[in-house]
Amino acid sequence: LIADRGTLSIDQKILSDGKVQTVSGSGEVIIEQVTLSDAEGNLLDVARVGQDAVLTVTVTAMSDIAELVMGFLVRDRLGLDVFGTNSYHTDDVMTDVKQGAKLTYRYHLPLNFGIGSYSIAVAAHCDYSHLAGNYQWVDRAVVFKVVNTDKPAFAGLAWLPVDVDVDMDA
Repeated sequence: LIADRGTLSIDQKILSDGKVQTVSGSGEVIIEQVTLSDAEGNLLDVARVGQDAVLTVTVTAMSDIAELVMGFLVRDRLGLDVFGTNSYHTDDVMTDVKQGAKLTYRYHLPLNFGIGSYSIAVAAHCDYSHLAGNYQWVDRAVVFKVVNTDKPAFAGLAWLPVDVDVDMDA
């Protein structure tokens, strides 16, 4: 525990890859498990560019919660934000969550990322952002790599399917 500001705690630990994981929040909701799997449910630590995946987050309410929003943020190996969203933006806010309730969120998404290493942070909070009512934030909850096995070569952090039409006047 590196800080405790009233009801907000911040904890950091060094993971097996030498990177630091930060967990913070009020503790009103606990993030129990976070997994990244393929469409068939197999856990992914290496994914293909464009592969369909499911990010599953299981949480438990440690007290009654008026509003629960669950979000995630994908970061590249340098810690730069690549993509993030939450259940507020997808119109999936849970209300009147009772103490002891267990909720499982499944985000279905294509991993349209460039070749490289990525991490996923998850946050349980109220309102549209974890900055308002942070119940729990877990940095580096999932770490995975993306490899290109079947797409045309490309540069950058995002893969976009491209069709090209060329006309030539003689």
